[in-house]
Amino acid sequence: SGPFRTNAAPPSEGGSGGVGKDLLVVVTRLLDMPEKKNFLGRTKGFRVRAFDEEDRELGATKEVPPGRGPDADSIVLTEEEGTMRLRTRGQLLFLQVEHVGVAGMMGNEVLGRCQIHRMDPRSSQIWPYALNDLDGAPANCGVELKVVERQATAGGSQAFQSGTSQATGPPSPVASQGPSTMQPGSRRSGGMTLDGSPSMTGMQDMSHGVSALLDFDKATDLPYPSDGAAEQLMIQVLDEESNRELRRVGPFAAKDQRGGLRRLVVADCRGARALARAPLHFGGRAEEGAMFVKIGVSYLRGTGDMEPIGATNPIMVSWRPAEKKYYEIRQMHTRKVLGGVYLTHRLVTEGEMAGMPGSGMDLGAQAGQRPQPRLGAPAEVDVRVSGRTNNFPVGSPEEALEQAAINCEAQNRALLQRCKIADPSSAQDEIHVRTVNGYRQWDSLDSLFSSMGPNPLAYSEELGPSVARSYQETTNLLKELVPRLGPSASVADEQLNLRLVNMMTGEDPWKVTQSLRPVVCKDPQEIAATRDMQWCPDPPVYAPLRNMSDRDKETMRLACFDPRQSAKLMFADANPNYRIDEDVWGVLADYKTARSLVVPKPESAHRRVKDDCIMA
Repeated sequence: SGPFRTNAAPPSEGGSGGVGKDLLVVVTRLLDMPEKKNFLGRTKGFRVRAFDEEDRELGATKEVPPGRGPDADSIVLTEEEGTMRLRTRGQLLFLQVEHVGVAGMMGNEVLGRCQIHRMDPRSSQIWPYALNDLDGAPANCGVELKVVERQATAGGSQAFQSGTSQATGPPSPVASQGPSTMQPGSRRSGGMTLDGSPSMTGMQDMSHGVSALLDFDKATDLPYPSDGAAEQLMIQVLDEESNRELRRVGPFAAKDQRGGLRRLVVADCRGARALARAPLHFGGRAEEGAMFVKIGVSYLRGTGDMEPIGATNPIMVSWRPAEKKYYEIRQMHTRKVLGGVYLTHRLVTEGEMAGMPGSGMDLGAQAGQRPQPRLGAPAEVDVRVSGRTNNFPVGSPEEALEQAAINCEAQNRALLQRCKIADPSSAQDEIHVRTVNGYRQWDSLDSLFSSMGPNPLAYSEELGPSVARSYQETTNLLKELVPRLGPSASVADEQLNLRLVNMMTGEDPWKVTQSLRPVVCKDPQEIAATRDMQWCPDPPVYAPLRNMSDRDKETMRLACFDPRQSAKLMFADANPNYRIDEDVWGVLADYKTARSLVVPKPESAHRRVKDDCIMA
């Protein structure tokens, strides 16, 4: 489907998949839009166009005027401006945002595209999507929109309704607002960030309406229970990160597995089904969305106690249905294989869950087994991310001193690298290295590898990290300078210091400024003096590096170097093929060599002016 990546979509199996032909795409906001002027000097407006999978244009919005004021880069669209009525049976939509030129034609420029899947549950809610340019690179801007599907009513007429649950069952019980009642910015938390490309598998969404559907077939090759009295088997669905139990299935009758040399146990689980809701990951290995779960197996004793057997490795459950597969059960601590379980799995939406027989919560009863228990609705797993080390009580003076030590170590490493960069002879102080004609020579390969710092590309603005843990610093000029001026002996000294500050800076020393700074760049002396950690957000706040100062970004880069390494880039290392005789200074170099003390001076009775002129 072209060079564009899906921002939020399950994989398409082809075809319409049961979606209707008529739909509305309601654009509520344009986010972080760049400002450009046409050749008349006026600021360009914007327009959003919709395309299908074959790149046929389906519709477009009216021209949206540029924003004004301090939030000019985020433009709120009215219902009339942002509503597009489209007719297509395709599941994929491509939305293209462009600058509008003069008269709507001259000077049009594409800003970026995003891809929407109509079967994705997030498309039925107001949701932000990041844009990519025509080459597939992040465009650093985005669009906020909602897809409203048209469904047939009881009287035979048709009406627009949010969501796409009609593909597999009745509409989702959690209905979204219609286009006339929704408010711009009313999206739920946990969406895609608009300051770069989609992040890696660490990106999670806990407010989703998606669950993992697991259909079990049988558990086999299991060892006998320790007491020999447990005749029933239980299966647990566990969260991959915390090993927390999300769902329990069973009990199942444990029977002898015949045909082997050892006494093993097998349990028939056909018809057993479990729905579990774990954190939903996006990007990286998870691609368009996946959950990671484990399957645990335990014996159920007559007393109600459970004897754990083991659990599988993490299983990735994605939108694409997985074929029946054997997953090994491993012992918890030794990782020894103790049998396995056959199952299939896939992700399902709320609409699909509502359309399942018995709400999809009944386990199929097997002949000769007692009725299986009903399962409740999928339980949310509350995952709380902390930005603290948790080595000391939260908010305690010890925690503040620990953070001060962390910041001090990082800033000292950065300061050491700044000194090495500024010192012309810093390379000569290394023990295992000598410099010959501008090139470094190491005494061994171990010395060479130990001197290598982080890859420069890994910390570049193009390929390196785009966000950092940050805090909001509120300060003014006087607050920064007063501790360095020393104590004042009298009121006259205070007035003199204030006049000196005004004279040297030319700014208002009382003016309060706010800025985003990395947590590791906060002054450790201030942290140790106040022993207060209220300045550090918890849960952590991640802000784009492009919004931070160049000095803070340089501090974070240099802090990654080991003290034994050097961040200084020598000229010969940066230009390994440089030859001075090919440069403009080659003539001067030869002239200086001729006048050196090593080369004998030419015999000349009288010194002439042309002898000192390199152009003569």
